[in-house]
Amino acid sequence: MEKDIRDDIIKKIISELAERYAIRHDDLESITGGYQNLIFEFVQNDKPHIFRISDSVTRSEEMIKSELEWCIYLFEHGVPLSRPLKSTAGHLTETVYRDGIKMTATLFEKAPGRKMAYPEYLNNVEVFKRLGQITGKIHKASKNYNSPNIKRNNWFQNYYLTNLYKYVPETEINIRNAYEDLMKKLNLLNCNQNSFGLIHGDINVGNFCISDNQITLFDFDECQYSWFVEDIAIQLFYTVYVFGDDSINERQEMADKFMSNFMSGYNSENYLDSYWIEKIPEFLKLRELIVYIGIYKKWKLNNLSEWQRDYYNQSTNRIKSGISLVDYRDNWNKLSI
Repeated sequence: MEKDIRDDIIKKIISELAERYAIRHDDLESITGGYQNLIFEFVQNDKPHIFRISDSVTRSEEMIKSELEWCIYLFEHGVPLSRPLKSTAGHLTETVYRDGIKMTATLFEKAPGRKMAYPEYLNNVEVFKRLGQITGKIHKASKNYNSPNIKRNNWFQNYYLTNLYKYVPETEINIRNAYEDLMKKLNLLNCNQNSFGLIHGDINVGNFCISDNQITLFDFDECQYSWFVEDIAIQLFYTVYVFGDDSINERQEMADKFMSNFMSGYNSENYLDSYWIEKIPEFLKLRELIVYIGIYKKWKLNNLSEWQRDYYNQSTNRIKSGISLVDYRDNWNKLSI
């Protein structure tokens, strides 16, 4: 389908979907930064809202409903998040299918406050503690959650993991071998109510807003069934991955600072055995693999910035050598009650 024709169809679908939520298309302001969805902001009754539209290729309507139902459950259990809202017909989702294109819309209250800049985030240990508290609250609630509809994907169904052989070239045999070895190790881990359940799957500085020192999460689009420790490792990874190998000591110091404060907040809401804290390096390797595959999909490897080139080379070496981004420290064991 020609791009101009497809774009015209999408515009008509957006207008039709907006109408189902009593939104004027002209009031929608596109927000950049949505990797898998079309994201819009608008004001209604003096309150800011987020309008999200997903292509069925990315997420089925059933999977989106599952995400929203879980968000409502978490909201009712005290997790501060961007609450889903219903359409004028009382539906959590609305779908339009036209000329071979199927799109699903969802509506959310916009998280109050502002996003944090990365340097500010790194210097705010209270935010680390609050993120730990919220993550612990999510995991505690997840233990007793039974999805009323279709379940979300399991961890191994992550888009990038299932497409490694599509994006990472055959010449990178060591990367492929590292992936297979890691998957075998993780598949041997136990799954029980106290360690495994539905997780956010993508908490990072870009997916929450802060207002009066209160954090509100959003973007549960990557929620999945996995070990709770993966939710912790993901946040640790995105806190320290920008520190290059020329700043390894600084990277480790930041990891220690994050973990001590994060787990202080986490332990106030949920118990996670120290056995799982010891597994964090394995889940750091998992996140690095996911990011690495994403590099092949999104970056132009022949036109990288200096930081991108350094990260790519260092990440390649870590994956091939089986090294995690930061080392496990014995005193992390003491961070679990």
